[in-house]
Amino acid sequence: MFKGALCNCRTQFPPEYDAIAAGAYLIAPGVDLQGTLLSGLYLATLNLAGANLSGADLQHTNLMGANLTEANLQDTNFSGANLSGANLTGARCDRACFDDANLCGATLADGTIHP
Repeated sequence: MFKGALCNCRTQFPPEYDAIAAGAYLIAPGVDLQGTLLSGLYLATLNLAGANLSGADLQHTNLMGANLTEANLQDTNFSGANLSGANLTGARCDRACFDDANLCGATLADGTIHP
């Protein structure tokens, strides 16, 4: 019923209902979203610090101002994504694809700010 739906820590479900087991994705710090299809979504200003997004598809996703510090972004596809103002400090970006992504004002994994 909730397969592919996004929820956060404030989303309320009936006490006995497990939305994650039903296929919903928890969007919060430290979550495991490895290999998840999240392309084209509006995820601006979200806190995904320490999250595992390795192999995720984030093409054309709006991550403007998102907190991705210490996140695992290995093999993640950010093609055409808006990462302006996002914080990627300490993130693992091995083999991540940033083709045509907007990184204006983003803090990169090494702590430098992209012009």
